Amino acid sequence: MGALYTWANPSKQTKPSAWTDLSFDNLKKAVAAHTTEVLSTVKSNGITPEWVQVGNETGNGMLWEDGKASENMKGYDAVKATFPNAKVIVHLQNGQE
Repeated sequence: MGALYTWANPSKQTKPSAWTDLSFDNLKKAVAAHTTEVLSTVKSNGITPEWVQVGNETGNGMLWEDGKASENMKGYDAVKATFPNAKVIVHLQNGQE
């Protein structure tokens, strides 16, 4: 059961297997396309979010190694392209520190 929840583990932010071999530029495009697809579905159903959370427990980013926040942080632009007025938030696993 633990393997099912690795996406929510701040120390396990690996890429989906379909994206493993993508170049960094293509990985950024895949993230943008996925984010746009999800948010376009939300929008087409008449929902306008006040905020959008990019990732889960992403203190040091997601899609490691490429997407470590200490090196790169992506997702913001795709949210703003679909919902320009939405706040973009990041869920830190240890926000109190």
